[in-house]
Amino acid sequence: MVLEQDGKFRIRQLMTDPYSLSPRARSPSWMPAHHYLAGVPTGVIYAEADTPDELAEIMRTMQWPDTW
Repeated sequence: MVLEQDGKFRIRQLMTDPYSLSPRARSPSWMPAHHYLAGVPTGVIYAEADTPDELAEIMRTMQWPDTW
């Protein structure tokens, strides 16, 4: 997730607590988009910058995980 948090621009891991989701959310019809909507940006910080332009420059040069 890309966000502005604590005065910084960050790429941060999006965490979802499956036990906090409604029973409907845990059903087979649950879609990946719903998972991300229920997420909270509290995981690993992959990149951080003071400005959006600085973050964009970091993004151009960083190694991206295969899972992204």
